[in-house]
Amino acid sequence: MNIQIIGDSCLDYTPAIRTSLGLKSAPLKITVDTKNGPKEFVDDGTIDIKEMIADMKATKKPIASAAPSPED
Repeated sequence: MNIQIIGDSCLDYTPAIRTSLGLKSAPLKITVDTKNGPKEFVDDGTIDIKEMIADMKATKKPIASAAPSPED
């Protein structure tokens, strides 16, 4: 039987551990309601943290986050 370990993008491990154990990661998603409508930030290693924080500071609406879907 093959076993695959998949964690969300908040899982804290080193690149060496990721490689040696063959870990996979599914990104969390953060949604911020901007003046141009909802904007989704995907925590996949390319997220622009400064842009996300600026958008978070500019809204009075709640910030939403979601666990990865099974498809992710």
